[in-house]
Formats: sequence, structure tokens, C-alpha cells
Amino acid sequence: MSDALPPSLRDLAAVIGASAAQRLVEALGGVEKQYIPKRPKPDHALARLIGWDGLQALAAEYGGHRIDIPRGCNIGGKKRRVAEALDRGASPRQAALLAGCTGRHARQIRADLRADPVQRSLFDDP
Repeated sequence: MSDALPPSLRDLAAVIGASAAQRLVEALGGVEKQYIPKRPKPDHALARLIGWDGLQALAAEYGGHRIDIPRGCNIGGKKRRVAEALDRGASPRQAALLAGCTGRHARQIRADLRADPVQRSLFDDP
């Protein structure tokens, strides 16, 4: 499953597992500089989110540091949904809102599609 994850999420999933990483991304995705405690307590908000074992693993790897939590925009076909919305004439902002990712990511997808028109065929019906 971790091969299907975006590269920015693979390291996180390797530490806490794909399921916990998914929950973390859904709750805090896009948060920059999330502090990870060195010695977390079982009642910490992150423990309630990803489980005590997950938080202990996160603290062992990143404790005392601030980490960026990726948006996970490619999870669940969001890239495909952005591309389809753009094909229908949506603006990058509208496509991002529909797909649940940032406008910046939608603009990057649009730029990638413009740079490589063959890529668009992946989203077209055969």
C-alpha cells in the first residue's frame, strides 16, 4: 500500500503505518511545523488521532521537532478529480475545492498537464 502513497507521505507511513498516516493527513494535512513532543503523554491530541503506539513511534522519530504534515492530495484519486474538473472548464480554485486539495496543487496539476499533453490521455475514456 505504501507504494500507492505520494512520496511526501511514504516516510510518515513508514514510521506510524499507512492507516495512522491517513488519519493524520485527513485531520491535519497542510499544517506546517506541527510540533511532535519528545515525551508525549497518552492523553495527547495526537495519541487520540493516531493511537498511543503511533504517537510513540512518531516521537521516537521526530520528537522535539516540528514537521510538515502533507496534504495527501493524491490519495483517493484527487489528482484525477482535479484533472477531470479542469477538463470540464473549472478554475484551479474550483477544481481544488471539488477534489479537497490546495489551489497550489491544482495549479501544479494544470501546469503538468499543459507541459505533457499525453498525460491527459490517462484521464480520458478509451
